[in-house]
Parts: sequence; structure tokens; C-alpha cells
Amino acid sequence: MNYLLDRVTSHHDCSIGTSIALQSIVEGSRSGYDDTEIKKNDCSKYDTMCINVYTLCRNILSACSSEYIQYVKEEDLRAVLLAEIAYIADALSNAFQTVSFYYCQYSDLQKNHPFAKLLSDNTDRQKHATYLIVRAVSKIMDTQSQMDDKDKEKIKVFKNNFAIEDNKNVLLLTNQPYNLLALGSSSRSSLIESHTASIKSRPLWYTKLHMAKQETWMPFNHVTLQLFGDGTLFQSYPKVYRDYLLEVGRKFKWNSDTTLDRIRLNVSFDRDNPIRHDILDLF
Repeated sequence: MNYLLDRVTSHHDCSIGTSIALQSIVEGSRSGYDDTEIKKNDCSKYDTMCINVYTLCRNILSACSSEYIQYVKEEDLRAVLLAEIAYIADALSNAFQTVSFYYCQYSDLQKNHPFAKLLSDNTDRQKHATYLIVRAVSKIMDTQSQMDDKDKEKIKVFKNNFAIEDNKNVLLLTNQPYNLLALGSSSRSSLIESHTASIKSRPLWYTKLHMAKQETWMPFNHVTLQLFGDGTLFQSYPKVYRDYLLEVGRKFKWNSDTTLDRIRLNVSFDRDNPIRHDILDLF
């Protein structure tokens, strides 16, 4: 029995978190899970929508009753994931020039960020979910190896972070804030969140910093991501380090557009504080 077939869905024929995001873009053909009205998003400025397959998997599993997760098999997740990808590709075909699906392996994450504190699975449920996702996507990758790269349902696999073509205005669906770094300095690319359907441009990406969600002025970059954590890939640094950077940021009046060069310079000024050396290691 595939317990995932009984997962919670909504207006669209996919897991409720994903369905809510879709409903804000295109009208679904089914009744919603509840009476909550989902505000429509204007997506006309975006050329393409990029969707993290890991996020789809996470939404699928979280929409299943917790008592049945332990019985879910990799082939169950694979079947449901492929069905959702096909549905989403069709549902969004007229909303964007292109819709692409991607998966990041993060093979060199620790090598690329040697001083980062990476998160790991702690509970049996987390470990089982990760196993299911890795195995399901791996099997799909094997079967898709002969597919044309232009096939709208093919998953693009990246060894580390995902990449996009220059000058593309992207709407990104992901629960892994690290992916936002791939959007570069484009002011026209945004994040759309599962479950809330909120679209967040760069000035709002501070909300993805796990221990700095209230700091509206905090710039989002690979340094602040490592220091404050993201709840998915990076664990936050101890409070003394976070407080130090908050103090420096307030002193020099940082904002969401503050560059890494300026941050490095401001931190470097404080030559008498040994904490600065550890923070500079994150650059």
C-alpha cells in the first residue's frame, strides 16, 4: 500500500504545501483543504520558475500522517514525485516561459565552506526521510539519463548548488535558503514559499536566516547564512558570534544591499577582538 496516496492535498493534485504555492499562481480545479483564501501572486515579471525537487519530496512526506511515514518505501515516494512533477509542469506551462526542476547533492558543501557548522539528521524520522529522498531521486536519475535535456519533466542534478542562466528573472520554490545564493544580485528574482505562497524578494531574505529572522536590515549572503544558520543545511554559530556581528552591523548601518566587501572591511576594523578572526574565516 502506498500511504502517500492519502497525503493531504488542496486545490491542486499535489501535496498541500506545494498546492498552496501553485494556487497563488494558477487556479486549481479542486476544492481547497479548508476555506482559507489564497491570494493570487502577479508572476508576470518572471521568465522561469525553478523548483527544488527536495522541497517537493519534503512536502510530500510532511503531508502524510506521521504514523505511516515509517511504512513509506522509496518506490512509493518515487511514483508520487514523478506524478507531481508531471502535474506541475503541465499546470504552469502557460504561466512561465520555462519551468525547471532541480536537485542539489551538496557533495562539496563542507569543502566549499570549511568553517561552517553543518546540520545532520538526529531523529529516526529525519534519517528515514533523507534515505527515501536520496534513493527515490537516484532511481529517477537513472531512468532519466536518456531523456532530452529540454524535456520539461527532466530533473537537473547539480553536484553542489544549483545554477541558472544569466539575465533570467527567476521565481524559486525551495526550502533550502542556500539556493538563493545562486540568484546573484538580481533584484527581479524572488523566492516563493511553500504553505504560505509568500513571494519574497532580496530585501526579505533575512527571514531565511534562522537566528536573525527579526533583523530586517540584515544582508543575506554566504557569511550570514553560515553564522545565523538556516535550519536546513547550516547550524548557527554560538550566540557570542551572532551578537558580535549584529553589533558591527548596527554600528555601520548595514542593509539588505550591503556587500560582502563592506562587511569584511567593517569586521576587520576591530583588531582587538579575537572573534573577528573566526568570522573572517567564513568569507
